[in-house]
Amino acid sequence: MNNASVKELLAEHKARLRESADNDGFDTDVLTCYWPEINRADLDACILFLKKWTGVVNYTNDSSAAADTVVAPLTGTKWKRSGTWYRGRIFLDYYQEPGDSQKRLGLFRSLHKGGLTIADQIMEHGCKYQVETDWYLSVATISTLPAASSGIEYRRSAIAVDEAHGTYTYHVDKLTRLYQHVEEYTSRITAGRTIKAEHHLGCARGMWMRMAPLCHCRR
Repeated sequence: MNNASVKELLAEHKARLRESADNDGFDTDVLTCYWPEINRADLDACILFLKKWTGVVNYTNDSSAAADTVVAPLTGTKWKRSGTWYRGRIFLDYYQEPGDSQKRLGLFRSLHKGGLTIADQIMEHGCKYQVETDWYLSVATISTLPAASSGIEYRRSAIAVDEAHGTYTYHVDKLTRLYQHVEEYTSRITAGRTIKAEHHLGCARGMWMRMAPLCHCRR
């Protein structure tokens, strides 16, 4: 599918606003919208289009400059917003239209006020990670995960098999462990002394790391 066809498929007036707490209120800083009824075979082209141009208004032809923002998203719908919005995550998820008895796979895009968002941040095992996702749709083979390195690991999720065509759909998350500095704080007070602690969390291997508490005796 060429980019002109993708633009027609992703016309803003065909998008829907996801009904969730993130989208309550007119002045919210996060919008999550989706395009229903996109064929699985077209999802790859749509994802690549949105990663480069963010919105269809930024595309005239293949020479159009790449853009990380979109002005007045959801034009032509009751959810139209004003101002400039930055691209957030582009991902696949399930949606269910009113009156529909089953969920369907849809293409989702989040938009943010105030800055470009290239990844989510999550907490696991007491550490904070930045997560970037790449989708592999209807591929003939499952690729080998990249080798992990200091502070970076890869995870493959959501494998689906299309037995009729012999293809797989899955995504790979790149998790980058983020450094966190917990400033010195009082962790224990007894009659004899005060104990203060300071932590450096999520350090990559080879970085300096101090986990032991700093002890200060009370006078």
